[in-house]
Amino acid sequence: MRGEPRTRRATSCVPRLLAAVVAGREVTPDMIAEGRLWRDVGTPEARKLVEEDARPLVVDVRLSGERRSELAGEARTTLIYCAGGGRSAAACEFLASEGFEGLLNLEGGFSAWTGSVERSGA
Repeated sequence: MRGEPRTRRATSCVPRLLAAVVAGREVTPDMIAEGRLWRDVGTPEARKLVEEDARPLVVDVRLSGERRSELAGEARTTLIYCAGGGRSAAACEFLASEGFEGLLNLEGGFSAWTGSVERSGA
């Protein structure tokens, strides 16, 4: 939605933001003001989510195209990250515009991550 006036973008996502509120998902004032259907999370919240909560789908933005089928599966929280947080924010914006929900952007990216790291077997 790059180049789209902020107010038009904010207005066009109002029904989805309201649906998120009704569904009990967290919607911040910044999300409403900016018309964002995804939320930034800091390392402590992301770490808690990964280590203690419902085991979200964690996607490296470099692999998001390869993992699109997983994203399209059952609705679940999805934590998107990159090295510094900028590309993952853009990926969240794109995925939200495609209708995906439950998107979280790791603020500061992987370089800000303080939790444990598991490498895949691939």
